[in-house]
Amino acid sequence: MNNLELLKNELIEQKNAIEEKGGLVQVLNLHPSPTEITAGIKSIPSSNSSGEFPNIDLSIATASEEDVLEGKTFYAVDTKLKTGTLVTLAPKDLETIFYSADPIGSDVDESTYTYNITLPDVLTIRPYVFYSTISKLNITLPEGIKIIGARAFDQSGAYMTNFNELKQLIRVNEYGLATTKNIDLANIPTCLTHLEMGAFYDVISTSNKIKLNNSFINIGSSSFAYSEHT
Repeated sequence: MNNLELLKNELIEQKNAIEEKGGLVQVLNLHPSPTEITAGIKSIPSSNSSGEFPNIDLSIATASEEDVLEGKTFYAVDTKLKTGTLVTLAPKDLETIFYSADPIGSDVDESTYTYNITLPDVLTIRPYVFYSTISKLNITLPEGIKIIGARAFDQSGAYMTNFNELKQLIRVNEYGLATTKNIDLANIPTCLTHLEMGAFYDVISTSNKIKLNNSFINIGSSSFAYSEHT
């Protein structure tokens, strides 16, 4: 095979590769020419080319590796293929956490499960999100959390891994932390200014005393009722 035939075959291969990537090579003769191949390359949708097909501006994408499930691949910001690193609970695990077992005829006892849950970087935990959960929960709150919603953890008995380390929490709404464990009521974060009714109701504290900070603006009724210590 002479050099001319090799060139023709190479141009055909390039044409096929361009079209596989979404580009278009317009051929006027039997075989594509180098000029037609160059025009075809420019038609491939990308973040930095222009042509017959509309551009895909990857720079407007906001997803990062932390947002995409671990092991899943995606494109964002540039043309490099990225792999997600987000580790989260599978749907079946979420069902176990949030739904009680059928007390009659169920062969699954959710109360035997323990889940370590690190909540995402939110400012507010919505009301009732873990209310009356029967699975055992080890909860790590986000560092920037400001408000814990009403009954967010009530009746869950959740083990709070880092409550006393919080530096931006302002408010715990009605029964927001009721029945939780591993909160030191003698060292409540000084950033906390508002306790609504029953905020620490029936909490199991790591200390045998309760210390109220000068920072408190409001302390609702029964905020510390029935609180115990380990």
